[in-house]
Amino acid sequence: MPGRELAAIEAAQATGHVDAHWKPLDLLVMLFGIGTAWADWPHQDVLDDADVAAHRAAAVEAAARIIAPRQGMP
Repeated sequence: MPGRELAAIEAAQATGHVDAHWKPLDLLVMLFGIGTAWADWPHQDVLDDADVAAHRAAAVEAAARIIAPRQGMP
């Protein structure tokens, strides 16, 4: 178990920086999935630097939206 990472998520949830709706382990697994999604893409050879940068930006945006605290929700 990734104890240090889970503790960091719990601390961020406790201070309101990360949505507390998620169980820390579920959130960690989802974020790893987002981060590695393009690594499994079978056609890496057709991606140029701009493509890679766009995919990276999309992954960062997706992760940011998932962890963002919900407005008006417990």
